[in-house]
Amino acid sequence: MKKKIKIIFYYLLELLLSVVLFGFIALVVVKITMYDSNYVKQKFEENNYYHNVSLSIQDEMSKYIVQSGFPDDILKDIYTEEEIKNSINEMIDAIYDKDKEVTIDSSVVKDKLSSNINDYLLSNNLKAEDQAAIDRFIKQMTDIYENEISISNIVKTVDKIIGKTQKLVAIGIIGLFVLGAILIVIIKFIFKQNALSIPFLVIGLLFLFIILYINEHISVEYINIWDSNMSSLIKNIFNDVMLKFKNIYIIFLILGIVDTIIYKLFSKRKNI
Repeated sequence: MKKKIKIIFYYLLELLLSVVLFGFIALVVVKITMYDSNYVKQKFEENNYYHNVSLSIQDEMSKYIVQSGFPDDILKDIYTEEEIKNSINEMIDAIYDKDKEVTIDSSVVKDKLSSNINDYLLSNNLKAEDQAAIDRFIKQMTDIYENEISISNIVKTVDKIIGKTQKLVAIGIIGLFVLGAILIVIIKFIFKQNALSIPFLVIGLLFLFIILYINEHISVEYINIWDSNMSSLIKNIFNDVMLKFKNIYIIFLILGIVDTIIYKLFSKRKNI
């Protein structure tokens, strides 16, 4: 009877260890991806996000040129892709650093556009007969610039999630690591059993199940968030996380099988 109870407790501890290690690995994946500003910036870069936003700004501004009566080159060099990149990266940093605020500085765009307009008027011997109309045009252009590079709505949403859960994730990782270590010690030295074979196999199968479930129920190509540039970025991050899950399930299934074989071989040698 005692032996049966001990076996039941052993498998319960193995199940608990499997859940603990699964949670630990899942939180680590989250920590090194969505909770890492450098990772997010890297994905922005890989996805040509900054360049695509630059093209979107150019396209939107061009729509108002005909109405304004100014030539196309009035928009020449009023912003650079590097300036766009810096502004977006500052917004990303603001999500992870509570001491920073989300700000978009369009003053440089405004000053350069004003200078281009003045140069155009002077070179063509024209006078600004309707300064209010020119001011409205400049305001339209700076608004387009701010709106196109602004991910403020997303920042506000993500900022709330990150702000509330960032510490919890860090605490969770440490807590699950400690609990996992305690369970391994108990199984290994009190129950005198192999502690990791079953958890490794369970973790591999759980991640495999998650991948199969997501592939069956989520169509990545139909993800549409904010705009086409942001949607493409989200798809890129989603696919990268899925690739990490795939690598994890393969690695842990192999580890589980190898660990089981090694443990059984050593057990046979001890019995000889």
